[in-house]
Amino acid sequence: SSRTIMPTLRLEYTDNLKIQNKLQLFFKIIHAELVNLIKTDLDTCRSLVTAYSDYCVGNGSPENAFIQITIHILPGRSEELRKKLGAALFEKLNTYFHEEIARLKTQVRVYVQETDLAHYHGLPL
Repeated sequence: SSRTIMPTLRLEYTDNLKIQNKLQLFFKIIHAELVNLIKTDLDTCRSLVTAYSDYCVGNGSPENAFIQITIHILPGRSEELRKKLGAALFEKLNTYFHEEIARLKTQVRVYVQETDLAHYHGLPL
């Protein structure tokens, strides 16, 4: 499909990972990767972030952490491309935040989700 994908990326993490000052550059890198990989328009890329101060990971140890990306894209991309996108985001997440991820017992996750067009309201498709 030649349809433009309007990706929304949500990054969530536990605030014991001290990454706040690295987020803007990370998102710029990711947006460039999205343009390259899924041929989207840079202006339609949106990234949102939530840092959690109230959470429990595993047994609740302060050494436990998580960081995850959920990306929503419009349907029409192949299974292969969605897998490639997930793998690329996972690699970038682990590489860019390597020091912080390694400092704690950090669970790293990436979810690639397709938006249900029946419930999509926004730019004309």
